[in-house]
Amino acid sequence: MRLMPALLAIAITLTSCTAANDVAANPESPAPSDTAAAATGLTGQWLVAAIDGRAIAASARIALTGTGDMLLWEPSCAGQFRKFAIDGSSFRTIPRDDRPAMVCEIGYPPELLQVWAALQAADSLAPASGGGFTISGGGRSILLQRP
Repeated sequence: MRLMPALLAIAITLTSCTAANDVAANPESPAPSDTAAAATGLTGQWLVAAIDGRAIAASARIALTGTGDMLLWEPSCAGQFRKFAIDGSSFRTIPRDDRPAMVCEIGYPPELLQVWAALQAADSLAPASGGGFTISGGGRSILLQRP
């Protein structure tokens, strides 16, 4: 029976060595914490500073709120949001199964439709110079900056 604790210790040691060797053999694969950091990085308040490389005047920037898996335009009752998933530097939107019923009908900036189209085409997320993120792909992009 004394053999069981020794075998368990050896198995744990071998498992940790294998995981370390996998990371060393493939250093370009993102660590799990990188994915969480990127998703957390989109949490909070954002301004869309550019769409498809064209800067938006500071007074006309669209404000978005980010959560761990969604970007939404306020007020949330307008139903204007996109869910997303991040894996390392890969970005993708999650298709909406059904449109949420709008609780409040309000006008929204026409550029908001361009933001959603750019997010729909996006396949990558990268830190932007000066802070923020560029989300791009399919010839489209948006630049998000903190207010």
